[in-house]
Amino acid sequence: MGIKQNPANSKEWFLDYAVRDETRKQYRCRKTVRGSFADAQAEYGHLVERTHKRAVTEGHLLLNILTMREMADKYLEYQNDLGAGSIQDTKRHIEYAVEFFGSEKLVKNLKQYQILEYREWHKERNPELKPQSINRFLAFLRAMINMAVKEEWGGLTQSPFKTYRMVPEQREPKQPIPVEELKLLIENSNRDLRDLIHFLLYTGCRISEALKLEWANIDLDSRLMRISTKDSKRRGRVIHKLISDHLLPILVERRKSTEKIGSPYLFPNEDDPTRYTKSMKTAWKTACRKAGLVGITPHMLRHTFASWLRMSEVDIETVSKLIGHRDVQTTSSYYSHLGNSYLLSKVNKIGEIFPPYRIGE
Repeated sequence: MGIKQNPANSKEWFLDYAVRDETRKQYRCRKTVRGSFADAQAEYGHLVERTHKRAVTEGHLLLNILTMREMADKYLEYQNDLGAGSIQDTKRHIEYAVEFFGSEKLVKNLKQYQILEYREWHKERNPELKPQSINRFLAFLRAMINMAVKEEWGGLTQSPFKTYRMVPEQREPKQPIPVEELKLLIENSNRDLRDLIHFLLYTGCRISEALKLEWANIDLDSRLMRISTKDSKRRGRVIHKLISDHLLPILVERRKSTEKIGSPYLFPNEDDPTRYTKSMKTAWKTACRKAGLVGITPHMLRHTFASWLRMSEVDIETVSKLIGHRDVQTTSSYYSHLGNSYLLSKVNKIGEIFPPYRIGE
């Protein structure tokens, strides 16, 4: 029993303790807490006091009979405590796993072949699902089981995902929204949506990143913004984005208008300025309908940002940094084809140095 600091994270602590079940058999448990050493001590004290109660009321978690339903509930509780975004999306993905495997299925009895069956089940459920969509369902299941193993829910020590490999994804090249369609969209948008379109187009941000952005993270003088980006592997990752010459006047005007209503957000909620606008789906659909546009989504503005940079011969490393990808390979898989005109101009240099030689001329 004791408290140990995580060597990789000074604000993370491992609490080791033991409990006994009704047969007096002892089980070693570990819990991870985040915060100061004082926080860890306080939680450790509570754990020691509750060990007997836990052995009785939560004995099934310590006797290696953790069910899918129990694991799903504990994982959702963890995500809520973490303040993770899009909790409804997380719940939807998890519920599919519970539906397929069954609420009472013991997690310890999961086999790798059943993961393959889960993949096939999704294909049958929706034949239009792409490999990357199915991988996402499996990624949520893997994250949930990995958390159960890490926290030793149900005494789990190994995940059936340990040797499972995701099906390779065929990333489709992303294409920009045509300029004329963008003009039509903006002409039929209200002011907030118009500003949002320009913001996404000039920064390459995701719409959720833009809507949650606070003025406290925008420095108009240094022309920098701190963006909390969506990142499944490193939650809470922060990147910095530059404010372009064309975006700056838009932000200046928005700051004036939001200051009048006392909102800390770039895109405040219409009914409650102290909160941010959670969605602009209605305004977007209205603008598309008026403009006669079909199949255009806000996320396509992010692709347009990167595509136009590549088509302007900006190198792939710079595009990757500006859009905020974790690695250049991700950027390359989507947008490398858009730089082919530049590569063609370079390979043509050989022919300019030594034009085709024809015998007899």
